[in-house]
Order: sequence, then structure tokens, then C-alpha cells
Amino acid sequence: MFSLSTALRVSQQCLDACRDLHVAGYIHRDVKPANFAVGRNSKRQIIHMLDFGISRRYGVGLGESTKATHFKAIPATCEEILTNSTRGTLPYASVACHRFEELGPRDDCESWMYMLVDFLSPTGLPWKRATDHETVLQMKEEVREGKQAMFLCGVKCKKHLLKIITYIDGLKCSDRVDYSFIFNIIAEVELALQARYTVLKMYLY
Repeated sequence: MFSLSTALRVSQQCLDACRDLHVAGYIHRDVKPANFAVGRNSKRQIIHMLDFGISRRYGVGLGESTKATHFKAIPATCEEILTNSTRGTLPYASVACHRFEELGPRDDCESWMYMLVDFLSPTGLPWKRATDHETVLQMKEEVREGKQAMFLCGVKCKKHLLKIITYIDGLKCSDRVDYSFIFNIIAEVELALQARYTVLKMYLY
């Protein structure tokens, strides 16, 4: 579990990486903490996205295609992604992936959102120990049915995260993602956090 400020700053860089990949016309399809790493030496402040083994082209440029193109070099299906438990993908897979539906940029963002909650929650994702995708899918669907308290247990910025969840859930596979909207919400949390630090500092001194 990261501190709130660290989790937000790490998540910003991870979402930046997703955005850059989507702008290039690709989706990652396996966004999870293990597929990000900090740089070395002078680049240690930079977080890098890793492992493009099951990435796939979905169009030319950001959101210009409504249909993903399949390549022989990238054969993994959603079912193969989910059943390969050694990859640690299951907790972060999008609902569409669980349903074996076509994936788009929104699904990488949904996986990123699960990462953010995992960073922020003292107990982690509620389905993190589940071993079959049907159970995990059911728990993710329950979050959408009003069980956010379980999902956001111990998280300090619930209302902001709910805005992000609602926005991502409202996107279709082929929709463009408004990354600025998400970044602005994160900035709102950071601003509130800084305000709390300022009040605390004034109190201490």
C-alpha cells in the first residue's frame, strides 16, 4: 500500500504510458502493477510500461477504428489471458475481458483504475485472492450494483474514484478516452491533499 500522494503520482505516470500507447494505435490488454517499473540512475523518477507480448493494434491513431485488427503474432484471446493464472492478470482484467468481448483503450483504463484502488486500499482489491474469473467477474459486477464500500474499503478519496469509475464504465470499446478528465480528478485529490498538509503544517508550527 502506498501513501495517497505516492499512489496518485505513480498512477499518473502509469496512465500517461497507457495514453501514449493508445495514441500510437495499440492497446496493452495486460495492465497491472507487474508490468510497470521505475527507470535506472538518472531515469529513476520515470515509470516505464513493460511486456507488450499480448498487446494488439486497434486502429490507426487514437480511437479512429471501431474494430480491432487481429495479428498472428499476438494470438492471445481474453480467455487465454484470464486462464493463465501465472500472469497475475485476473484481479486487474476489465469486465469486458471477463465476458470475452472486444477490448479497447477503455479496458486498459479500467485495469489501471483497479491498480489505483489496489495502491490506495489498506486491504487491496476485494477479489485479489479469488482464483477463477467467474467469481472475480461477479464481484466486479457487484461493485457496479452499489457495493462500492467493499471495493473502496479504507480509501480516503472515494468520491473522486467513483467519478473515474463511472466515467470509464460509460465508455464503449471504440470510444476515445478523455484522459484530461481523469487527470483533472487526480489533480483535485492532490490539491485537497496539499491543503490538508498546509493546515497540518500551520498547526504544528
